[in-house]
This record gives sequence, C-alpha cells and structure tokens, in this order.
Amino acid sequence: IFFNNGLTSFNSFTLSEFFQNHLRVVVVVIILAARLLTILSQDQNFQLKFIENKQNLSIIIDMLNINNDPHLICLILQTLGIIALNPNFHEVLTQADIPDTVLHLILPADEMFYTNQTTKFARYVKHLGARILVYMGLLTKL
Repeated sequence: IFFNNGLTSFNSFTLSEFFQNHLRVVVVVIILAARLLTILSQDQNFQLKFIENKQNLSIIIDMLNINNDPHLICLILQTLGIIALNPNFHEVLTQADIPDTVLHLILPADEMFYTNQTTKFARYVKHLGARILVYMGLLTKL
C-alpha cells in the first residue's frame, strides 16, 4: 500500500481486521436502515410510495436471502407484515413473489442457514413469515 510516495506494508492480519471491522460497520448501517424502513412503513403515504416502485420489492426480496444477517431478515419481515395488513397491497405483494419467498424462510430445512447455527432467530423468522401469509389470506400455504 502506498502512502506519501513510499511503500508501507501491512501484514495480512491487520488488513483482515480492517476489512472485518469495515464489514461490521456496513452490517450495522444496513440494520439501522432496515429499522428505519420498518418505522416508516407504518405510514400510509410511505406504503403507497414504497409499493408503487417495483424495484423496492425486488430489493426486499433480495434482503430475504437466507445468507443475510438474521436480525436484518426479521426487520424486513416485520416491514412486510406491516404492509401486508393493507388488503389493497396483497395483489402487488403476490405479483412480487413475496408469499413464496416468505414460505421458503418458514421451511425447516433453511432454519440452520438464517440462524447462523443458533436457535435464537428461528422462532422469530417463522412467526413473522407466518404472520405475513396470514395477513394475505394464505393460511393454507402454512
């Protein structure tokens, strides 16, 4: 790495620590943004603007990846649950493939992925996912 026109070397441990700390900061920022999204989603005007843009729902679906942080998954599911309370949005959520994505998280086979080998978040993910399906009238999928 070059500083002041000279070569400065770092051992791999220091660089590894730097990148791990940077990654932690990024994850914290994403979780804070997801918390803000959950709070904002309680406003009807925000819900309308959020649902109108189909790209927002595709980003939400990407965030429900089982390899993401379980806390992030819970916050996104909570946001979707708030939006799913409005029956006017059910068709848009269904077209965005939200029910199948949520159902995938409820299945027992994926439990070990999104819980990082612990049982702390499994119950919450399943509860929040089932809540979305119930709000959308898809109880038979459970």
